[in-house]
Amino acid sequence: MIELSGPISSYSRQKKIDRREETLSVCWVGPFHTPISPKSAAQRHRWMKADHSQELGPFVSLFSSLKPAEEIAVSGCESMLVALAPQPPQEAIDAIFCAADRGARVYVLASPGFGEGKNDPGFRDRINSQILIRRFSGIPVSAILSERGDLGGVWLGSTSTGPSHWWLSLNSAQGSTLFRLFTHLFWHEAIDEAWTGNGNLKFRKITERPFDIPLPSASSAVHLVGSHTNNGLPSGEFWHSPDGILPPEHQATTLIVPASGQIQIELQQALNERSCIVWDEIGLPSFSINPQHSVLELGQKRWQLHIHLDSNQSQALLHITQMIKDTPVWRLQKEVKLGSIETQVWLPEAQEPVSVTASVDIDCGTLVAKNIRDIPQTSPAQFPSPPTLALEAVWNWIVEPPRAPKEAQEDSLVVIWEKIDALFSQRVQEVNEKLDGLEEREGMLKKAFTSLAGAILGFGRTRRDMHSRLETLQEKQPSQLGPNDSRELFSQLEALESQLEELEGEVEQSERQEREKREKAEQQKAWEEKCEDTKKKLSELEEQLFSLEEQLENIETGFAEAKDIEDRKDRRAKQKKLRDEQKRTEKQLKKLEQEKAELQGLLDTPFEYKPTRRISPGSRTGSRSKKARFIPKKVSSNKVDIPEERLPSTGRLLQHKGTRYLAIIDWEELEEGEREAERLGAELVVIGGQG
Repeated sequence: MIELSGPISSYSRQKKIDRREETLSVCWVGPFHTPISPKSAAQRHRWMKADHSQELGPFVSLFSSLKPAEEIAVSGCESMLVALAPQPPQEAIDAIFCAADRGARVYVLASPGFGEGKNDPGFRDRINSQILIRRFSGIPVSAILSERGDLGGVWLGSTSTGPSHWWLSLNSAQGSTLFRLFTHLFWHEAIDEAWTGNGNLKFRKITERPFDIPLPSASSAVHLVGSHTNNGLPSGEFWHSPDGILPPEHQATTLIVPASGQIQIELQQALNERSCIVWDEIGLPSFSINPQHSVLELGQKRWQLHIHLDSNQSQALLHITQMIKDTPVWRLQKEVKLGSIETQVWLPEAQEPVSVTASVDIDCGTLVAKNIRDIPQTSPAQFPSPPTLALEAVWNWIVEPPRAPKEAQEDSLVVIWEKIDALFSQRVQEVNEKLDGLEEREGMLKKAFTSLAGAILGFGRTRRDMHSRLETLQEKQPSQLGPNDSRELFSQLEALESQLEELEGEVEQSERQEREKREKAEQQKAWEEKCEDTKKKLSELEEQLFSLEEQLENIETGFAEAKDIEDRKDRRAKQKKLRDEQKRTEKQLKKLEQEKAELQGLLDTPFEYKPTRRISPGSRTGSRSKKARFIPKKVSSNKVDIPEERLPSTGRLLQHKGTRYLAIIDWEELEEGEREAERLGAELVVIGGQG
């Protein structure tokens, strides 16, 4: 269960199904006993024990202590015929040597290669024995026959080329027929022969047989079946085939065939007809049992040997079959519930048996939900099939919320509103700085001009009111208000800017007027002081003029007296000196009279106020201040391009290749995010880009 609170992230989902009630249409179930081998089967069924000797009769397990072949070898017969399949039992070799050592003639029918090199079990050492060995390919079974077949038996195994696990004693009809059959093969089919007595056997090609011996008819108790005739085992109620061959007609009530992944569909048809299908490796060849006849099939490839069993043999084989049926290693079953399986199963077409699995985790990968609200319900469109033998299937997958691409950038609407916010913040800061500057200026003016104390109080009240209104505006942000309220906000800011401009003008005008008054008074005082100084200078100048006028009068007197000097040279020298002095005095007099006129002009000129230059506010002298105040350009609200869309009230607005994305973080934002995404035409996603 996904808890829809807190951050929205990747979620692990799971689907669990109990499959114990699921059924397998058909399969082998087992093994019920281990290990699987003819020896273990013999031990399990106690085939060598005394309490089963009567039921098994002519069938003797080679894992028992009985030695039926040895009994024949020592029976005192003059001759004995022994057939050796490609892998003959050691008991057959021992019987040959036992009979030969007591002087009996022994005729051996063996496969090619037997008796040579490593395949010589000891014939080279039988110098005084009478053993004739003939060889040919395709001997279907190992057998020992004496008294022309009245006494004898065969060794049985799953195959003619494999090891033997059983001995079957033959009745006289079977033995004599088999003796005739092997005698035919001995003289008609053999390709070479060798005698004992000269060390290593020396096989020679057979040139001519001494006489003809016909084969037994197909109706005989024992007869050969060529592989090219397709004359296989007849159908029976009980059918055993180590090769997994099914009867030509599905009439068997009990089928003993190897457990495997093959032919299970064909076997299922037999199950549907209420047959019992089991398997145990009992080491017997193929056989078929029915009330009319019971047949063993031996050999393979070139020749197959059919032995028709008598009632005693059939009853013993039926007893073995019944024990296998009652306690098999494997049993083919249909409609098997998984929960009922306690061993292994062998499924159709499988290479080996397997056990059921308690639980299997199946990874379904990662899914991206179509939208955030669908995350709890997002699951694979199709779940992978679980393993056939899983008692519980657990599908696991991860649901990723939809995310914007990693390359997504801020939407242009966000960029526009960020610029508007920055512009608003800048203008508010500028107004704030100017108000702070006015407060500082008021303090300076208060100190400089006591006459402005009343006006400064009024300016301060207005400034504080504006500051309070500015703080209210400063708490707001255009991008959070939306288009209409943002326009109103800029309108209020513009009103403040206009009022601030007026207040600055009033303060500046008051300061300028006071500075002009002060400068006029200073200029008038300086004019009056200058007039007094001029009067003083004029008085001194008049005294100097009077003195110069007296000097001129004295010079005139000197000219008159010079006329009386008799000496002409002295007279002229005196006159020259007086003329030079007269010129110098007149020049000084003219200069002083000019200065007098200038001083008199200053005294006669009335006072006039002349501003030295335009007085800068905040300056005592009227000179320009070292640091000029920054006066921002007035920005009108109608110049601010405010978009018609407001920013989302939650999440981040992004865009990539023409697609808008509204990215949120928490589940609590979902409902509001859905409304905002619909309004903005955006896809609602989770913050955190995807590649």
